[in-house]
Amino acid sequence: MVFRISAALLALSAFSCATVAHGTHESIAFDSSPQGAAVEMKCEKLTRHATTPASIEIPRNAADCVATISKDGYKTARVTFDRAPSPVYWLNFVPISVGPIGFSDNAPFSLGGDAALTILLSGIVGMGVDAFDGAMFKHEPASVKVTLEPR
Repeated sequence: MVFRISAALLALSAFSCATVAHGTHESIAFDSSPQGAAVEMKCEKLTRHATTPASIEIPRNAADCVATISKDGYKTARVTFDRAPSPVYWLNFVPISVGPIGFSDNAPFSLGGDAALTILLSGIVGMGVDAFDGAMFKHEPASVKVTLEPR
């Protein structure tokens, strides 16, 4: 009985697809022409600074992100980021759909009740973990290259 519970908990923790695949933070690359421009990345609850070329790491669940790229003698450029579910997040639906199929009477394969329930719950728990820790998201664009115009 203890083995079954341990195996079930291990299986459930392994199916946080986005968390495992790419983690809870992402790196946004910035470059400009001319290089050496100041980058200010502001999201709802954080601000990061860098000088091009650079990468800025932000949490995947950061919302309302806007980058301002500026350099003396040039017009300032602004880039707004969209936040959307990562394609990897949708892999959590695989165990949610496979569990019930393997448990039905006319299934092409057969799972025992415990195995089907574990597989089903692993997808549900994976979705929850990815949503809770923010790993379900990605920001677009993933990299920014701007050409600054002289004033």
